[in-house]
Amino acid sequence: MKSIKTKLKIDITTYLFVLLYFLCGYIKNIIIIYIIIIFHEFGHVLASKILKYKITSVTIYPFGGITKSDQLINAPLNSDLIIYWAGLIFQIILFVPFMLFYKLGIINLNTLKLFVYFNICIFLFNALPIAPLDGYLILNNILNRFTSFYNAKIITYIFSAIFIAFFIYFYYSNYIIWVFLIVNQLKEIINFKYVFNKFLLERHLYKFSWRRKKYYKEMNLKKLEREKLGHYYNGFTWLSEKDLLSKMFDKKGYF
Repeated sequence: MKSIKTKLKIDITTYLFVLLYFLCGYIKNIIIIYIIIIFHEFGHVLASKILKYKITSVTIYPFGGITKSDQLINAPLNSDLIIYWAGLIFQIILFVPFMLFYKLGIINLNTLKLFVYFNICIFLFNALPIAPLDGYLILNNILNRFTSFYNAKIITYIFSAIFIAFFIYFYYSNYIIWVFLIVNQLKEIINFKYVFNKFLLERHLYKFSWRRKKYYKEMNLKKLEREKLGHYYNGFTWLSEKDLLSKMFDKKGYF
């Protein structure tokens, strides 16, 4: 098993961002920002490890990070939610050592104020329902408890697009951030077909022991919900989602 070191990636834009801050003399600022970002990602990593997911990569970007693991799309919703919240919770926990450092005289009041400012900004930014931020994943997780996987994705995309538009309107000068958000939004939309196919393929290949069942009177896999075993009526009899997916994959292969 590879160590976490081999999985840590630093995006090229991060190096440029750090260099720019150093040249401008904002050394303390950049150190505080990346302490927050790394601690945030450590929250995701620790939660994933506790839930026995293997971390595939941790990528550090100028204003945040992305932690990827090998969990299935059909993983338990509660497990996913714990991972999504872990980074934000760790940011809250980070207030404790910084307050302690200030009390002990290790850092001064100005450093503490900088930390509080950056931590709150990064927390609020990550809480936005915009891809690929934590708020986006949390919103999608909540929607999956009330509607189909397909519909939850579409609704989350709409929310993400609306919030990106607001972000650009109010913070148009932060072009690096909104370009990053637009690019990731487009990636999400472009990859949606493959993500949905993977969602169905998992349902076809793996045996899930969910107790809840959902009955559909039309043969539409877009209505399939997470943590619910689907049953479809073909006009004569009820077919399980396994029957329907087997016929689909056997006939068409990976669509």
